[in-house]
Amino acid sequence: MIKSFNKAKSLVPMNKRNKQLVYAIVLLNTALDNMNVSGTMTSVFSITNHFQSTTTTTSWILAAYALTLGACIIISGKLSDVLGAHNIFIYGLFGQSIMALITAVIDDQIIVLIVFRALQGVFASTLIPAAFSITGNYFQGKALSKAISFLLMAVTASLGVGLILGGAFSETNIGYKGLYYFTFALGFTSSIFLFFYAIPITPTKEHEQLKIKNLDFGGSVLLVTGLILMILGLTEGGESWKDPVSYVPLIIGGLTTIGVILFEMVYIQNFKNKVDRESTTLENKDDEESLDVNINSKKKDWRYNLELLFPGEVARVPNFPQYVISSFFYYMCLISVTTTNIQYNQYVTLDSPIICGLKALPISLGLLTGATIYRHHIAKKAGVRLVYTSSAIITITMTVWISRLNFQEKNSYWKYECFGQYFFGYGINLYFQVLWNDYSLDTPLHLQGVVSGILQTAGQIGICFGNTIIATINGDIHSDKSWENRIELHDKFKKNYYLVYAACGLAFFVFLTMKSGKPQVEQTEQSSEQSIEESSQNKEDS
Repeated sequence: MIKSFNKAKSLVPMNKRNKQLVYAIVLLNTALDNMNVSGTMTSVFSITNHFQSTTTTTSWILAAYALTLGACIIISGKLSDVLGAHNIFIYGLFGQSIMALITAVIDDQIIVLIVFRALQGVFASTLIPAAFSITGNYFQGKALSKAISFLLMAVTASLGVGLILGGAFSETNIGYKGLYYFTFALGFTSSIFLFFYAIPITPTKEHEQLKIKNLDFGGSVLLVTGLILMILGLTEGGESWKDPVSYVPLIIGGLTTIGVILFEMVYIQNFKNKVDRESTTLENKDDEESLDVNINSKKKDWRYNLELLFPGEVARVPNFPQYVISSFFYYMCLISVTTTNIQYNQYVTLDSPIICGLKALPISLGLLTGATIYRHHIAKKAGVRLVYTSSAIITITMTVWISRLNFQEKNSYWKYECFGQYFFGYGINLYFQVLWNDYSLDTPLHLQGVVSGILQTAGQIGICFGNTIIATINGDIHSDKSWENRIELHDKFKKNYYLVYAACGLAFFVFLTMKSGKPQVEQTEQSSEQSIEESSQNKEDS
């Protein structure tokens, strides 16, 4: 069966496959994650009306997807390093498309829909880590920076496309189902194409040492469990923090997750380091044989061969702790502003779903513009710390301006929301451009998937945290068109922006601790030139 499967994959000769075309298909489908999230935001009305449910129940359509996506993304990143990013992307894309089809045909039970949305999130968790790993392995040097810009363009453009598609389908007879039929068609067709035409990544020596049988399966189960409990607690916290169903899962999940990280990065990693040190320091010749036997026995120990979800090497990636913390804050900012503006226009301004999607489009356009004009070598010359802090200043300034929106004021959208959202998106993009370029250039190829997974997990937790705080501030929202209710919601929604002020402010102070490194593109070019010169000199000497 496996031989037939592999034979089918090799039907198209490698010389007939085009890397640029394959990468374009990868980019197109990487956008499906954001499209599913943003499209569901503007499909809430359609889903609620179809199932005759409450807004609280309907919110689980989005929450269940985020729950499993955030919990599984680290595992998916590790698997992409072990099994090949191209393989994980294809299988994840196929599974995600099948789950989209099932969610589209479910007609009666919203609980069943929520379950399959959760399963869709599991498969969707493979897409972004695998896409980053493919990018890092397909391209090097200046080509890598360009590829990252295209990747960010695809991811950011999909936010706006999803908002519009979700709103547009909600206005038709097919309703929210149209969004999921669309994502099924795109994902299924692309997965079949990539199955035959994908170009396998070239494994490095470090890749070849990674074995699926050595994966920390116990830690994986505990980590997923811990993250699910944390995200579940954050989701339920939007209802009431006094309820044990909110804080108990959060505490247990947090302790479980921290326990897995400490077990791997402290206990197991220290054991590995000790064995490696002993193997390189056989000082006493009389005891060399006995030491060698002792070291070999330790290298056969399960602890030494265990493939970690949090390898010690990730801590050596420059600015890695700052990346994790700032990703948490920036995802929180993005989701908070986007969600608040959509809900404001739905419940206060009383716009239709398609109009709500169009009104939120400037954020995506700002993100897309930033991705188009960004040049990493210029950012490196200016200093990444300066670029990061500038991003925080732009983001918080634009949030202050957006927060002045007022449905009672004529042309409020054009005064405060439209251009404010556009430059807010540009400021957010500035951060992600530097981040994705830096860690892609600084991270070894065999760690691209797991590092991306860790950062994406931090971002997903930030999204859940932002949604939770907003839900706590707003309470249960009723679709009441009375003037009094709209005034009350207007005051509540404006308080959401204080969360963004706090997140941006904290991110700013994190950025002040960033260290600017030398551009790896320049280092690569200089090292290449130096090796050529040395080679020429050796020939002359001989």
